[in-house]
Amino acid sequence: MALPSKATIQLIRAEQDQTIANLRKMAINGYPCMVLSKEKKSPLIHKKIIDGNLNPLWATSNPDLIEALVKRFYPCNYGLYTLGKNIVVIDTDNKKIVLKNGKELFYGLTGVQAYYLLANQYPEILNTIKVKTPSGGIHYYFSVPEGYDISGFNAADAMSKPVKVPIIGSWFGMDVRSQKSQGIIVTPPSSKKGVKYEYIGERTLLNTHIDDLPVLPDFLLNILKSMGYARRSKHDN
Repeated sequence: MALPSKATIQLIRAEQDQTIANLRKMAINGYPCMVLSKEKKSPLIHKKIIDGNLNPLWATSNPDLIEALVKRFYPCNYGLYTLGKNIVVIDTDNKKIVLKNGKELFYGLTGVQAYYLLANQYPEILNTIKVKTPSGGIHYYFSVPEGYDISGFNAADAMSKPVKVPIIGSWFGMDVRSQKSQGIIVTPPSSKKGVKYEYIGERTLLNTHIDDLPVLPDFLLNILKSMGYARRSKHDN
């Protein structure tokens, strides 16, 4: 087997250095960063809980620690962990058929299409960090409105709710990960089948602190409330 050329080695090192720089910025901005299996979403740190607490190697906002993890596992995928953090991510899928309990469910719209239809009347739901996934889906990042708890859920589960969603009828193809769910969101510069997760626009996790994320717009909050996934925090009752 031929050894990699000097130019190839330099390119790999440059890509690793850039990845480390980006993950450090995410950690400094308060996002709990994770190392995931290459081309996949599964955590590389398997022991999640130690002595009743979250293992700091599993998800960390320490820039030195995430740098060490990247150096240890590079190349791999990367993500952030939503549980306990003031963050909600709407993950819109680019597909119409999903599986639930081994059965196919057909969506009238993809999650991407449904979200854009909502945005035609409520354009503020587009004004945030956006990440395009390898399959053509889009992640939208928001902060949780003050005084609320939001539970994460899968689109297939939301379809069973007897709630009519304005404009689109049903909650098609949109998963939600938030501070009350153990959600893992894959982030750039991860990839799947050679295609990378990429930011859309200038606002990114690298230049936006977690405390400066736009608040989830009222329109989306009201939909989640009607489905029972957004509730007033207990300490505010």
